[in-house]
Amino acid sequence: MSSNAGPTVAVKLFIDEEKQRVLFAESDKEFVDVVFSFLTLPLGSIVRVLGKQSEVGCLDEIYKSVENLSIDHFQTKACKTMLLRPLNAAASECDRLKVKVDDTNPRAIYVCPNSSCQISCSYCSVYDAVCKSCGCSLYLKEVPLNAAVGNSEDVFFVQNGMKLIVTDDLHVYPASTSIVLSLLDKFGLQEEDNIEEKNLELNSNKITSLLKRVLLSKQPLTGLYFDVALTPDAVILDQLSEEMFPKQSKDGNHKFIPIKIKLVQTKDHTSVLYAEAGQDFIDIVFGLLSVPVGSIVKAYGQWSPNGCVDNLYRSTDGSARGCMKEECRTLLLSPKFAPFFGCTTNVLQVDELHPRVLLFKYLKCFRTHGWTSTCYCSQPLGATLMNPKSLGSADATTRAYIKGGPRNFIVTNDLRVLHFSIANTLHVLRAAKIPKDKKLVEQEVTLDRIQVLKLLRAAVFTREVLSSVLLPPKKKWHPHH
Repeated sequence: MSSNAGPTVAVKLFIDEEKQRVLFAESDKEFVDVVFSFLTLPLGSIVRVLGKQSEVGCLDEIYKSVENLSIDHFQTKACKTMLLRPLNAAASECDRLKVKVDDTNPRAIYVCPNSSCQISCSYCSVYDAVCKSCGCSLYLKEVPLNAAVGNSEDVFFVQNGMKLIVTDDLHVYPASTSIVLSLLDKFGLQEEDNIEEKNLELNSNKITSLLKRVLLSKQPLTGLYFDVALTPDAVILDQLSEEMFPKQSKDGNHKFIPIKIKLVQTKDHTSVLYAEAGQDFIDIVFGLLSVPVGSIVKAYGQWSPNGCVDNLYRSTDGSARGCMKEECRTLLLSPKFAPFFGCTTNVLQVDELHPRVLLFKYLKCFRTHGWTSTCYCSQPLGATLMNPKSLGSADATTRAYIKGGPRNFIVTNDLRVLHFSIANTLHVLRAAKIPKDKKLVEQEVTLDRIQVLKLLRAAVFTREVLSSVLLPPKKKWHPHH
């Protein structure tokens, strides 16, 4: 399983060939850094790099809904881009990884090409943004590594010179004899037993495959090496336990306003067809694409009944704690939104990275000519980050992705979002194939904070989100999708 395309990271697998399983792996920091970086990835980035076939709950449907929804429903054209290509708040760290999963260029910025523009000392990090002053489309420029004030140190997640052991279910340990003996004892093996050693070189394609297995499988290394077909267990929930929701901060900055939706369901409470919802609910659903993986684990205490993201997350504050710098560990335990990527209702209480001021010695020349060795600027200038959701100074602090006002949307049980119309309503009703003896009713529901938390939780590991959370806990009839 060697690579012949692009950079690679090395890992040595220790394999029980008789039982067709990987016992554990040994690697330098390069491989473990890449695996730890999975925790920083926004959910929308995962769906994109996996070709909208992540199979993680309803995330693929949410992503495709953003793709298919008209620009007219978004605050700006850039809002749609932000959801389809969410930025990683730890992008500068991940850009230094030997193998990258996300192909987003963190040094790409967009500036106004109009030399007479009044806000010439601003830039944006999102494609499709427009100048808030003159309305010009922003032009792509790339900031050289040494051009802006920032952290130029090669910051990774694991300290240099470390040898590490990674189990098949992604527990990470500093390599030691005691760990090896403990693992052999766990598998009922002796040192003299026939344990195969295989050296692998993993490129970006293999790492992307590993990412999907980490999200869906309890044995991602075994699955990768033996090319085992991924068959994640279906998770159908009658009711989500209150224990899934650790007590969160009651900080005044996280006030929650109840959300009203209209639920179209069978009268006997056995099935939900769809919900009719407004901007406030859609903004929360779409905003999930900007949330990093690690923030889901932090908010709920676990990732999913499938996958082994939890083990990776807990290793950062447990078995691998001594291998990491404190600031790097924080990036994994409490991943943030990139600047302006949070939404109005921050129910998951994910912090947002503070917008960075880039100090250019050549900003005016950079805007006009890009990076050149010749510069005529007389002094350095600080460039501030623009809010891509904003149309101008009047709404410069807007947080919403979706326009407000009297607009409604259809949200199906698997969180497919459509603009409300008679045609879309009839299409959903026909697709559900409701038996003739099932009468449909509309019920108004006011969602409190816990219910919204449950809906977002369910969105990550079931395709029957609305019924799992909003119907009574009894056996349900599941309509065809």
